[in-house]
Amino acid sequence: MSTIAEDIVKISMTDAGAGVSVSDQKTILLLAGGTKPTAYGTAVTKSYSDYSEVGKDWGTTSKIYYLAKSGFSQSQYPSTVTIASYGATASAETVEAALASAVSEGAEFYNVVCDFDDEAILADLGTYAASAKKIIYCDSDDALILDSTSSADVLSLLKTAGIERVAVYYNSTATQGVCAAELFARCGLDPVRGTFAHKALTGITYENVTVAQYTAATAKGANLYVKISASDSRVVFGTLCDGDYIDRIFKIDWVEFNIRAELLDLLKTANDGYGIDYDDAGFEASSGVVNQVLALGADDDHHYLMSEFSVTTVPYSNLTTADKTAREYDHIKFTFIPMGSIHKFNPVSGYITK
Repeated sequence: MSTIAEDIVKISMTDAGAGVSVSDQKTILLLAGGTKPTAYGTAVTKSYSDYSEVGKDWGTTSKIYYLAKSGFSQSQYPSTVTIASYGATASAETVEAALASAVSEGAEFYNVVCDFDDEAILADLGTYAASAKKIIYCDSDDALILDSTSSADVLSLLKTAGIERVAVYYNSTATQGVCAAELFARCGLDPVRGTFAHKALTGITYENVTVAQYTAATAKGANLYVKISASDSRVVFGTLCDGDYIDRIFKIDWVEFNIRAELLDLLKTANDGYGIDYDDAGFEASSGVVNQVLALGADDDHHYLMSEFSVTTVPYSNLTTADKTAREYDHIKFTFIPMGSIHKFNPVSGYITK
């Protein structure tokens, strides 16, 4: 267990493929390499609300500055983000130490933006993200991403290693941060609702790629900012290195975070603080909380989930003596379907009639 809360309320989420804060999913931590600014003092992290402050601390030619500038230049963005210094050299050890320090300093983050695209470090971060329920983002100028015959690019290597929860954005312009631009824009609104695909970004130069390169990159799970027409550029297609969609993981995590939070609250407040009774009424109240979370995710204000969800329990009469003695109830079962989004129409069929 990574937290006490997860020990008290265990949420078992099984992905059934086609079927089947709390952690604030708008929170962003950027990992920065180089000499730590004196403004940090003994701390590893510092909060920022605009990119000019990042430039003062890190310099206006640093990668972290370009990421922050692209992010804070969007029409919507979070009020603050946190930057963590990992030191002069990026490695699994230095990055892990920075993340641990960020947590100990009280930084809250669900999204982690990297200023590097090293496959080995990203693989390590992907393992961390799967356990800690985070999502990792980076830009990469690895031209092999655009080559359908290559399996040596960062995305192919991550996929071969079975890594999840890492989003790679192909970006050949060193002075911009495409992943940060999209993430800041999404987190300035509601990042759980809808999709990361088809988003227009401010101040971002599109990739001048051929159809073959676009096809190769998106097949590998890369995200690109591409030109659709003379006046239309957008992100395609909001995917992770394993081919899953970023927004789908947001929605699944939202369900887990909120069900855990509501059940933890019920354990403390039920029956005027006396606790949840270990009987059918208590089981019904507990499952009712799960149902409320799923209904909230499926309502007209959220659209995180489809309306087809279910919650079931097992009555007291069917429980084992061991369950009753341990005062554990592990018989709430629920199913849900994350709301998807249309990314392509392929094809739209028309018939000419006389």
